[in-house]
Amino acid sequence: SARVESLQGQVGSLQTEVQQNHETIVAKDASLEERRRELATVYCLVGTKQQLTRQGAIVASGGVLGMGKTLLPSGQAGVGVPLDTDVATVVKTDAAKARVLTAQPSSSYELRLVDGRMELHILNPEEFRKVRQLVIVTA
Repeated sequence: SARVESLQGQVGSLQTEVQQNHETIVAKDASLEERRRELATVYCLVGTKQQLTRQGAIVASGGVLGMGKTLLPSGQAGVGVPLDTDVATVVKTDAAKARVLTAQPSSSYELRLVDGRMELHILNPEEFRKVRQLVIVTA
């Protein structure tokens, strides 16, 4: 009976250790998922020139007397709708014309006209998310 009690004590301590290890693994998995989501997130802004200017997402520079200005992203980090590029690979717009203002590599995405509306399709998420913000100007 002493041996049985000793073994029951060991079983109890082993169960406690297994539970602690399980909790550690769950916490590490949650941390890894949060980090993966953080690395895969691109902040997306889609709108007309006027909408994006009001939001402060783009600025017009250069040109003469208001003509020939170039639209550039303002570079405000973390502004826009978060897009997890590991999960979502399509950004839909409500316009028939659209162009990307940010510096995503052109080989990492494709603009397609689908049912009269432009959609951005991410072809290479790793390359695409090297630039953390996506600004699409619609017309």
